[in-house]
Amino acid sequence: AGDGASVQGAADLAICGDEALARMDRLVAMTYVRRLDRGDIVVRNSQNGWLGARNAACGADAICLKRMMSERVRVLQSAPIVTAPPPTPVPGAAPTGAPGAAPPAAAPAAR
Repeated sequence: AGDGASVQGAADLAICGDEALARMDRLVAMTYVRRLDRGDIVVRNSQNGWLGARNAACGADAICLKRMMSERVRVLQSAPIVTAPPPTPVPGAAPTGAPGAAPPAAAPAAR
């Protein structure tokens, strides 16, 4: 059974059965979440690709898993954060003030 589910299962079982691998897995997850929290828009897709590559390359091989996870933490900690660009102004739209700012109050009419 060389399907992706069994390869993923083998890696997951190896990680769950080895405390050092489980700690490393938690470090990868924590570092990944920090990047998401900082607004990185690329990290989610790269993480999914990395997980597939790790599982395919390592299966249940603990040494391979440790090497791949150590490298992933290094990449997650050192790669530049890619955030969404600011919204592009719509031509002809009125400029907006600071986020959440109320529009200026109208002056009372003269009598």
